[in-house]
Amino acid sequence: MLKLRALIDNGDLDAYWRYHARREHQRLCPSPSQQEFDLTA
Repeated sequence: MLKLRALIDNGDLDAYWRYHARREHQRLCPSPSQQEFDLTA
């Protein structure tokens, strides 16, 4: 709770929330590794 309060007081809440949402999306929807595929063209 104190961390959240500090983020609000410092004005960093928006940046933190964008970072948190991006990391959560990466965790839930990982992109396929480009190194696992060979080029066929």
